[in-house]
Amino acid sequence: MSASTNPSIPGGIMQDIDLIKSVQLYQPQPETGKMGITLAGVMLLGTDDLILKVCPPHRTDLILRKVNIDRYDDRDLVITNLIDSYDRILDFIKKRLADPF
Repeated sequence: MSASTNPSIPGGIMQDIDLIKSVQLYQPQPETGKMGITLAGVMLLGTDDLILKVCPPHRTDLILRKVNIDRYDDRDLVITNLIDSYDRILDFIKKRLADPF
């Protein structure tokens, strides 16, 4: 997609760092001017350990209550980057909720 919007990319191939820079996930730090990955970059692409260091409260708690509303029937605690979280959340929904709507 980047190659289609930017004709200066030779052959449509970008290095990983160039792609990260083009979507502004790698920018200079305002205080020091040193280049580094942004919080958005860490949350989207980071490892679980790095996310835990940078943003400890990040987690998505998936709870299914069908039979007894005081207790849950199924649960999944998702503590990973946002791209992997999206897949896990959709898988949880597809498996546990048979309602097509």
